[in-house]
Amino acid sequence: MDAVRPELDPAAAVAYCREARRLRHRLKHAPARLHRSLGELRPARGAAKQITETPNDLFAASVATAIERSTLRYSRRLALLKEAQHLGIERFEANLIIAMVQHRLGQLDIPEQPSRSRVPAWLIVTAVQVVIIGTALILWRLT
Repeated sequence: MDAVRPELDPAAAVAYCREARRLRHRLKHAPARLHRSLGELRPARGAAKQITETPNDLFAASVATAIERSTLRYSRRLALLKEAQHLGIERFEANLIIAMVQHRLGQLDIPEQPSRSRVPAWLIVTAVQVVIIGTALILWRLT
């Protein structure tokens, strides 16, 4: 059940951060070049080691699979909170993780707006003109 992901060796991570800081300082007045240079900056290859995922990572994956069309049903939320308790995650932290995953998935999956039947603009303009002309005729006859 423990999933494995690669992580940088601490020495390689320090070197990567140091180089990123140097780039940020050197290119602070050229944001486009800075962005491109930071994108090209890659950690040293072969410096990866294997670590197991934390309970928070496993819980976040469970939350992501439980969300249906950017909605998390209340019954599923309660089941997720029980799962978090079994993983040793406090209720407050579990709710934060749920909110974080919902926020991330909400940015990716924008629900479609239901289409409304719209009255054509020409029809509205015609109706307003008829009312104006009718009112003008009534006022003209009264005088």
